[in-house]
Parts: sequence; structure tokens; C-alpha cells
Amino acid sequence: MTDLAPPAAGAPPIALVVDDEPTLRLVLRRALARDGWGVEEAADGLAALELLRDAGERYGVVFLDLALPGLSGRQLYERLRDEQPALLERLVIVSGASEAWVVETGSAQLPKPFDLADVRAVARTVAARTGYAAPPEPRRGG
Repeated sequence: MTDLAPPAAGAPPIALVVDDEPTLRLVLRRALARDGWGVEEAADGLAALELLRDAGERYGVVFLDLALPGLSGRQLYERLRDEQPALLERLVIVSGASEAWVVETGSAQLPKPFDLADVRAVARTVAARTGYAAPPEPRRGG
């Protein structure tokens, strides 16, 4: 498997939010969209796996909750590790629980509860690290 290339210059930045809580998906969607991200959602691990298998390279960042129905966040991580390891660097693991294996993955983390500024910052950091063009830094004030 070769590394996934970032989208072509000028392509809209897209984030994938994988969480079974509709309210949390909405909050993340709004926060990221406000900063210029396109946002897609998956309510469970199996739906996310399908999206990532079909077109994982389109996502600059993937917010992955661990407590998912069907296929857990950890199981999804393990599938990606085996099938599409280049996608792992795009993951942000979102969790309210402290799990030792999460630290061992080296993935970016977003502990619950989180501040929306942290969501925006981690999305930009992951995008920059993977060569994905994040939206321009939003203007504050006015």
C-alpha cells in the first residue's frame, strides 16, 4: 500500500466526523464548517469504514469516537491499520475515557469534554502534518 496523496490544490478541505451521538456530530460539523471545512458524518464504525475504504484520501482529518455501535472506534482503527495505514495519521481519537492503547497509537487526541477552539486547532494541526490544505486561519473579532 502506498501513501495517500493529499487532494489537489484548491480542493475543498473535508473532515469526517465519526460519532454515534447526533448532537456531538452537529457541534463538530458547525465548528468545523465555521472555519471553512466541508464536513461529512458517519454514525457508526461500519459506515465510516465504508467511506474510508471508498475515498479515504479525500479527508484531511477524521474525528473518531471510540464508543461506536457495530464496529467500535478501536476496531475501526485496527482495520485501517491493516488495510489503509496511511490514513492513521489523519485520525483524531475522541474519547472521554483514558485508554493506554490510544497513547500507544501516536494518534492525535481530543479528550471529552472539549473546547471548540481545541477542535479547530487539532484539525489544523493534523491537516498540516499530512500535507492537506486546511482552510485559512479564521479572522477573530468584528
